[in-house]
Amino acid sequence: MSANQDADGQLPLVNLITERYGELTGPKRKVADFIVRDPESVIFMSSADVAQAVGCSQPTVSRFASEMGFSGFTEFLTTLRDQVKQRLEPINRMARITSGSTDAAKAFYESLRADQAILQGLSDRVQLKMVERAVELILRAGRVGVAGVRNSQTAAYGMNFLLNQLTGKSALISDSHKDLEELSRLGSEDLLVTISFSRYSKRIMEMTRVAKESGVPVLGITDSPTSPLSRFADVLLCVDCRGPMFQNSMVGALSIVNGLMTALVAAMSEEQREHSQRHMKKSDQISDKLENYLWTFESHK
Repeated sequence: MSANQDADGQLPLVNLITERYGELTGPKRKVADFIVRDPESVIFMSSADVAQAVGCSQPTVSRFASEMGFSGFTEFLTTLRDQVKQRLEPINRMARITSGSTDAAKAFYESLRADQAILQGLSDRVQLKMVERAVELILRAGRVGVAGVRNSQTAAYGMNFLLNQLTGKSALISDSHKDLEELSRLGSEDLLVTISFSRYSKRIMEMTRVAKESGVPVLGITDSPTSPLSRFADVLLCVDCRGPMFQNSMVGALSIVNGLMTALVAAMSEEQREHSQRHMKKSDQISDKLENYLWTFESHK
């Protein structure tokens, strides 16, 4: 078991706050509730951010940290970051699965239930105004770059594929030199879509920052309003990705992508829709000539 994880799977700091909760009064309880509810978001916040989110003064946040045995909020935050970072490492997430049960069927259904909960919570986490703005950005863009690495590349690949089916103007960007050339081609009339979840790719953050500083509009898909992506995104769509897996669950992100593409088709003008249909028809004709599929309309005439 990790030193940064107690037997019940909770962070030691969260358990400490729970143990001392009865000693706290007034606004400091609100600070405690906020941190216990979502420690993974708090690690990217300053004491001022926490104070604003809770509705208390900044000195109250500092006094809360002192009552937890720290010299101040900075030391408290450093400890919290270390614990969250270690808990999110795949090897430790895998250890939590095996420590709970060796029943494969039970683990399978627990994973399904976690994914169901993510999908059910989408309507609460995703703001329709943000969806509308995201669709506007995509429709307006001359070219779209979609960036995601490692696990997030699953959603990035899916979005790039579907966008290309509809518009033919999307490019997948990872961290290779060739893909970075695609990033350099984007301008103020284009769009960069970046997808990243906790533990957050440093490379993706740097690419997003560079694009933003170059005047490229940014659509971010991530797991929290306090995610590092929020500093650069013109539009931010948040979806939960936590679950019993040793990696983040991408079911919510893929659902966001599917929903965006459906909304995109619905929002198209007649001219845009006709252009999209011509592009899709041409792609299908090429696929048929290359015999990409076992079943085609031509083979069943």
